[in-house]
Amino acid sequence: MIYIKKQKVPPLEFIDAIKDLQSYDALQGKPRKIVEELLLNEQGGLCAICERSKTRFAPTIEHFMPQSVFSALELDYHNLYIACSACNEPKAHYLIPSYIFDPRFDPFYDLKNNIIPKDFKLSYHLYDENKCTVTVQAAGQSIKKLKSEHHNAYILQSTIDLLKQNRDNEPNSLLQLRAGVYNLYMKKLPLLTEQQLKNKFTNLKKATEYPEFISMITQLYAIEFRRRKIEMPDFNEKP
Repeated sequence: MIYIKKQKVPPLEFIDAIKDLQSYDALQGKPRKIVEELLLNEQGGLCAICERSKTRFAPTIEHFMPQSVFSALELDYHNLYIACSACNEPKAHYLIPSYIFDPRFDPFYDLKNNIIPKDFKLSYHLYDENKCTVTVQAAGQSIKKLKSEHHNAYILQSTIDLLKQNRDNEPNSLLQLRAGVYNLYMKKLPLLTEQQLKNKFTNLKKATEYPEFISMITQLYAIEFRRRKIEMPDFNEKP
């Protein structure tokens, strides 16, 4: 999952697209296309839940607060985001963590604000060379006792588990794709000079379209900065 930065007031394009509509089901044709494009751009071209690129899926509008329960929010701009069908279908009526609309869920947030407790350790595990999962551990605590707000990687993992996204019995499974990105960056980052590392890391935020699994990539950069004891770039600067 990724943090989605919503405007306080819905964009004019969104307001124009849904005007005179009495229900979500009436959102069809060109107005629907406009809403899909707007939402996808807000998300950097990624599925809000699994963080796969739009090149792998057709945009599907999903309701954060389930439409079947919260019908009054079915056309609420702040309740809509884009998900791929692989996430949309199993999500169904589940209430996923609210951090999808919380700035603390921004993959850059913990880096620029240094909110990770020192006794927490982020680790990426590879199994059988083609599976990748993320865990966060605290000294003296089991994973079940961790509060989800302590790290976005834990929330990402718990949500993926809830929606049964970590399946590996199909080509291009999420596990395999994440493992491929993990392997690529773990090999590439140590070879970069300090300036190259900083430039590439800064460009992650400047890009209008994010790379797949940006939460994981961001953390791998952070691990490399800490390993080299290099000061992190200033993410308070405007892109």
